[in-house]
Amino acid sequence: MYTRMTRTEIENWLDDTGFWWKRDDRTAGIYLVRLSDEVAIKLSTTLSGRDDAMGKGRASTSMMLVSLINGRCLNAKARDRKHFKRTTNWRKTWLAGLRHWAGVFDRCPHFYNRIAHEAPTRGYRRR
Repeated sequence: MYTRMTRTEIENWLDDTGFWWKRDDRTAGIYLVRLSDEVAIKLSTTLSGRDDAMGKGRASTSMMLVSLINGRCLNAKARDRKHFKRTTNWRKTWLAGLRHWAGVFDRCPHFYNRIAHEAPTRGYRRR
């Protein structure tokens, strides 16, 4: 079942996860859950600029590993799902997502810390 959520609810949940996190100052609903000095999980929530969630069917939450150096996505292929829905059990589901990404990072932290310094690839074209 769909549920509404507020910034306070999401930030209280983040506090309870045990992960160190901060809000991306440039956006309303992006949080960075730090895994190292170079790497974080980017949590894109459904919060709007007014600190409340977008309406039903308007947005979903997603997670990915990103570089804290330049914001580059580090491993989109390792995701376990495309997005996270805002259901009544969102806290449990989202925590499983954070743990998934922390596990991906923990399997090869030296690799992710190294590639976090590489510049994003521009001009890539599929053949």
